Amino acid sequence: MSTFTLELPTTQQRDTASWAAVAFIASYSSEATRRTYTTQPRLWLGWCAAHHLDPLGDIRRPHVELYARELERPGAGHRDGRVEAGRAHRLLPPLRRRPATRASPAVHVRRPKVSQESTRIGLDRNELGAFLVQAGLSGGNDHVLACLLGLNALRVSEACGADLDDLAVANGHRTLRIVGKGSQPALIPLAHVPLGPSTPQSASAPTGR
Repeated sequence: MSTFTLELPTTQQRDTASWAAVAFIASYSSEATRRTYTTQPRLWLGWCAAHHLDPLGDIRRPHVELYARELERPGAGHRDGRVEAGRAHRLLPPLRRRPATRASPAVHVRRPKVSQESTRIGLDRNELGAFLVQAGLSGGNDHVLACLLGLNALRVSEACGADLDDLAVANGHRTLRIVGKGSQPALIPLAHVPLGPSTPQSASAPTGR
């Protein structure tokens, strides 16, 4: 069985699993989501091939349980095996959506517990202050970007994608229209930035252009 690739399989391959995997990835409109989920079909189809299993016909619940436990195993080489194992629940149903196919074997599989506590390390109050001071000394685009990231909690892609035309005033608040997660538009109020004697008036405006 061939391993999954983002390239569209040829008609000569007749590899239904690869076609289904491509359809699974392509069903997401966000490029970032497609990039994230690309790993799962490769892992799953590779695991099935290693165990001589047809991912569309031979799979039973014990197979999915064993697959999940293998991903959770320490030293398996995956950054977060619990997350990858959980994604099997999303992958298997579309792989099996074809006539005369039994229900997905992943329906009743016990999902691995994933901690809701964020493992990302952010700046503390003093570090953020120092970051903003240095950006203010640099001025211009550096200060604008630092304020959008540090004071408004924008993602890098959201801040860099903003433009001057996206600025507005609503109910007395200065706002910025952005493209948020999942390519969804959002209108956010901008935090007030005190302007010092060396701070340009444009420091509170995005500089996408």
